Amino acid sequence: MKRKRNSKEDSTIYYLKKREDISSYGLYVEMCYKAMLHLKEHKGYEVSDNKLYERNYIISLAYMVGKYDGKEEKMSGLIVGGDNNKSVFSEIYNIESDDKTKIECTRTFLKFSTDYVAPDFVIHKNNRIQDFNGRNQKLIIEAKTKSNLEFADFCRDFFKLNVYLSHLKFRYGIYLIINTPIEKINCFIHNYIVKRLYVSKKCKNRLLFLIQEKENDVPSLHIFNRNPLISIDSLITSNMSG
Repeated sequence: MKRKRNSKEDSTIYYLKKREDISSYGLYVEMCYKAMLHLKEHKGYEVSDNKLYERNYIISLAYMVGKYDGKEEKMSGLIVGGDNNKSVFSEIYNIESDDKTKIECTRTFLKFSTDYVAPDFVIHKNNRIQDFNGRNQKLIIEAKTKSNLEFADFCRDFFKLNVYLSHLKFRYGIYLIINTPIEKINCFIHNYIVKRLYVSKKCKNRLLFLIQEKENDVPSLHIFNRNPLISIDSLITSNMSG
């Protein structure tokens, strides 16, 4: 029997909304944005093959955030880094049963074979795998830097960010994307939603995108937004004309 479609849900369009008020999202988001600006200006990373380039970019970003001038006192007791294993599937606490079912279905669809994932970049209090204290979790980043970003790769990172927000209590989840047009990212988001994959109820105003469409472009901040009155076609047309 086919599942009855929810007309209200089906009419809601998710998309990216550009924000200029970067500082209003807090110190750590602003630090990452300014680190991206610095790397754009000084090319403080190695460019070789896609995989190595992404890893070197994140290492350079972490270094710049850790060196953020005049803000050292704000970083006291915090760890800046990446590739720390996080248990996000083996023990899913404090989320609704419907969400847990949707997470497991999405995980199966995207072929996650392990209970642990290693975020590309984090700012948090410690490296303990099961730290669910929201005061210790500042932000977590997944990044893609290659120019031929594929839908499957986008979905895996986007899904992980939603789970981080719902399960690991991070203040912000950031998808850092370089070398991909915004209209393509909006299409990926639309297709992700059409496939009814998991979206956290806690992502409102907390799931952010730092996008640099080309290596020499100025990065921009966007929020993952929803609007029941806008069509995906008009949204893409608007982005392309802008």
